[in-house]
Amino acid sequence: MPIRADDDGGSKEFEIHPAGTFPGLCLDVQDKGMVDSEYQGKTTTRHKGVLWFWCGQRDSEGRLLLVNMWFTLSTFHKAAIWPFLRGWLGDEAPGTGEGDRSERVAFDFETLIARPSYLTLVHNVGKNGKTYCNIGNAAPPYPNMEVPAYPDDFVRFEDREPRDEGVGQGAPPQGPPNDSDVPF
Repeated sequence: MPIRADDDGGSKEFEIHPAGTFPGLCLDVQDKGMVDSEYQGKTTTRHKGVLWFWCGQRDSEGRLLLVNMWFTLSTFHKAAIWPFLRGWLGDEAPGTGEGDRSERVAFDFETLIARPSYLTLVHNVGKNGKTYCNIGNAAPPYPNMEVPAYPDDFVRFEDREPRDEGVGQGAPPQGPPNDSDVPF
């Protein structure tokens, strides 16, 4: 029997978070390791991370509507993540105190987990024509602002069961076939 894939690779269209400003909560920081990226025809490899936020909304099937922000895990004060962190954390952001601004700043990104925020979310159309929800910027929540509680049904990425590589993609079986039940 043939195994066929849809012309879209069998991928499902997921609902995206609405654009606007929302109180949010950082649910996770994911270390993606060394990642290749291409810009203007040049490929570079950088250590990447992802910040995951929840603004208290769920999709039509009850799943968490999450938004994320990819960034280069860099401790240099001119890295793109630092203006974002300064907007979100204000004076508590690393590298905002006195001292030589040319120094590298040590920072544990996991301290951001369960930290509230006030996010501006924007919709952008990718090169593939799909619309994505991106984080435009972050600010500290206003005093007495209701921020979503950490959801009981969220599991940090590092605590999730690993997915089998190639499952659902016509992957070859793992290990030699078991032919012990063949009658000849």
